Amino acid sequence: MKGVAYTPNGKIYAIIQSPADNPTVAVGNTGRLVRMVEIDPQTDEVRQFVYEMNPETGQIRTRDWKVGDLVAVNNNEFLLVEHAERNGWNVKNIYKIDISGATALTTEDFGGQTLEQVGNASGLAAFGVNVVQKEFVFDLLEAGWDLSHDKPEGLTIINDSTIAVVNDNDFGIDSPAGDGSVTFTGKTTRLYIFGLSNPLGYEFPLCSYTIPVSTQETCEGQAVVLDAGPGYAAYLWSDGSTSQTLETTDAGIYSVIVTDEAGCKASDETELIVWPLPTVNLGNDTLISTLETLVLDAGAGFDTYLWSDGSDGQTLEVLETGAYSVTVTDANGCIGTDEVIVTVINSVKDLAVGGQLNLFPNPSSGLVNLTFKEFIPGNYTLVLMDITGRPLLNREINIQSEMETQPVDLSSFPKGSYVLRIGSGQGTWIKS
Repeated sequence: MKGVAYTPNGKIYAIIQSPADNPTVAVGNTGRLVRMVEIDPQTDEVRQFVYEMNPETGQIRTRDWKVGDLVAVNNNEFLLVEHAERNGWNVKNIYKIDISGATALTTEDFGGQTLEQVGNASGLAAFGVNVVQKEFVFDLLEAGWDLSHDKPEGLTIINDSTIAVVNDNDFGIDSPAGDGSVTFTGKTTRLYIFGLSNPLGYEFPLCSYTIPVSTQETCEGQAVVLDAGPGYAAYLWSDGSTSQTLETTDAGIYSVIVTDEAGCKASDETELIVWPLPTVNLGNDTLISTLETLVLDAGAGFDTYLWSDGSDGQTLEVLETGAYSVTVTDANGCIGTDEVIVTVINSVKDLAVGGQLNLFPNPSSGLVNLTFKEFIPGNYTLVLMDITGRPLLNREINIQSEMETQPVDLSSFPKGSYVLRIGSGQGTWIKS
């Protein structure tokens, strides 16, 4: 390959220096058709187009024409150096070629001939194949090329109206005998810069891209919209989605490939950090008596607190029955909340009953002991209720002595708060 080019859409093109010797050297020397290969690295698809070299001109034979280099102007157009030198005849031209109307080869058999045996564009057209279009740009010799310099074999585009060309000097050495012995030719290399009168329509094959936000943060369960930014022809996120934006709740690094109108692709990535929600625990729903004080504590270390009554402290003193909630905000701006239902009952001791009632352990894992001290001997009714006042257990007990302990098995009931009422004809005790 004599020239290799990279286009904005990511494809690679290569062209050989002269017609291939297919099937013989004689065919290569007389033919004018040169193969140009297209490779798409994204799909691994390979296609071939055909470029027609210049015809015989004066002392210059068909075999003398060579391709010096190839560079992409855009996705379809290229600049190409074609040169020849023989017996004082010297031609060094820059051409602009266009593959958009060319036919990709689908066969190697042209009526029993190879492509190279067909020879020229008119012969190939008979088989329905159009060669690459070719337009003269300018003559390097007329533009000031030094005739002492060897053939032009380096070509690049600086901007839309400026190109650079360099000559080959074979490292300034030669081996005339072909035996590996080296002589110095004294040939030098020069880099030529040429301005063009007409713009090329050049599109830079390498584009850069920076995602608008490189790091984003959110709280657990809260969706974030990642935005690659507007103005691109296509988007491809690392999850396979193809929209400008990507909505997600998952932490991680997300990459996106953007494609501009020229087909140039570039990529960048953004990181999404997901903070856990703060944990606040006010405890289980509970029941207290009017003789008790309950202080709800949301826990230390949060930036803000907001209770259901509008207060903003870490703690809240409860005096009435109701549902109490708190919302906390941590340093990451994440919000946690909890709610507890508190039932306040009147803790009544009828003097007619007398004595003291103790309950232990409280709280209990199932078995509760009731200690009756200085109760009036006799029969009493024991009623266990939930915090709504619904009776769950009802049984009779008999107290005979001034200090007596009786067990009550609550293991069959779910965890929670309960009210215990002890009553007789003389009065009532209520205990939570």
